[in-house]
Amino acid sequence: MGIGCRRGTSRGLIEQAVCAVFQAHHLPEDAIAGLATIDTKADEAGLIEFCRDRHLPLHCFSADQLRLIAVPHPSGAILAAVGTPSVAEAAALLASREVGRERAAGGAEEQGSGKEEQQEQKKLPQGEAGKPHLPTSDSRLPIPPSQSPTSSLYVPKQIVRNAGQSGLVTVAIARSLPYEAMEA
Repeated sequence: MGIGCRRGTSRGLIEQAVCAVFQAHHLPEDAIAGLATIDTKADEAGLIEFCRDRHLPLHCFSADQLRLIAVPHPSGAILAAVGTPSVAEAAALLASREVGRERAAGGAEEQGSGKEEQQEQKKLPQGEAGKPHLPTSDSRLPIPPSQSPTSSLYVPKQIVRNAGQSGLVTVAIARSLPYEAMEA
């Protein structure tokens, strides 16, 4: 999951944003494999606390790395502020590709019985009629025609604000692809 936020955004607002996006898209929160963001947010207290409380890794990417990722919703304002047109979507995509490569690197062990992958990969619900379904341990997400085979963005950026709190949070959700699909 990719996250972008204003400096000083609280853990509480990040929690609310994540819950709201996952509920809106009927996704289980326990399917979150980690958070990804821009490296300038590596010391952001709200993100660190959220990851610590949920036992999630925080993956940080440079603006140069994020700038190379094509996203459906680039922002000129974000480009001017941090040097890349996307944080949440680009970070989600980069992190999902890393997960795919890590799974491919451990492929020989995981292919033995398949139990390790089933235990590691969280089960996700089937989509509504006419929508692609999310992958479970025994299926793959069909890639929407609007996305290339290397893209794994499932939920494009969602901007969440709370009138009672300062800050805002941008959330994007990606799914990891098998490494072979990324090479296609």
